[in-house]
Amino acid sequence: MLPSAFEIKNPKTLSDALEILQDGKDQIQILAGGTDVLPRLKNGFIHPKMIMDLTMLKSELSQINVENGILKIGAFVTHTQICQSTVVNNTVPVLAQACQTIGCRQIRNRGTIGGNIVNASPAGDTLPVLLALDAVVQIISRAKTRELPLDDLLLGPGKVSLGSDEMISEIRIPVKSSIMKGMFKKLGTRNALNIAIASAAVVLDSCGNKRIAYGALAPRPIRAREVEEALNQNQNLLWEDVKTIIFRTVHPISDVRASADYRKEMAANLTYMCLADLGVL
Repeated sequence: MLPSAFEIKNPKTLSDALEILQDGKDQIQILAGGTDVLPRLKNGFIHPKMIMDLTMLKSELSQINVENGILKIGAFVTHTQICQSTVVNNTVPVLAQACQTIGCRQIRNRGTIGGNIVNASPAGDTLPVLLALDAVVQIISRAKTRELPLDDLLLGPGKVSLGSDEMISEIRIPVKSSIMKGMFKKLGTRNALNIAIASAAVVLDSCGNKRIAYGALAPRPIRAREVEEALNQNQNLLWEDVKTIIFRTVHPISDVRASADYRKEMAANLTYMCLADLGVL
């Protein structure tokens, strides 16, 4: 299917991009890596009047650094860059682990973390990890800059809490001086180019408390706060009790890839594998 005609803008500065967004209202599709936008455009799922290509802004949106206990990752940073980043691997290696599972090498070379977030796929591989890491996104527009927890940004499949004049500029993760231990597991039908049927991320904070998030179970990735609370309040909790809490509090969807009952069982299994690999079970 051939897309409808559209205009292309190539802003040279971030200020130019924000001005275009302000003037374009709901007619603009932002293009970064293009790994999601281009297939959707080709298949007729989106019909923008204008595409704004951010390629020339790469230097402004591709930083990875730690400042005042906050890991800052620019929205244009690719999955490959995260996998290879010494800063990421020395602070939150579980994020690099998740990025390594995305698509194939070509997709990881092009796809960006900002795009993965804005795409808001229920099965997005970075999203459960970022939720478990208490990630916050920096959102900018011509009028203001604001911060929003990722948990509040994600609304549903392909839906995020962004105004038509706004874009994500940075992802911020609170980190400590030592490596934050974590584990990410996902289940799919194959090892490569794999869309998750279920995924789980477990992160241990500086006090040893567990944070748990799931992907591909619901219309959006979710934090398992009741499971976290049970594990953190009782370090001697038996696995069967943990599994019972997961079954009671996690309510997966059924679709063409898996039933709700199967996903619930897999969520428990993936959680067990993460906890076991972290040596806390």
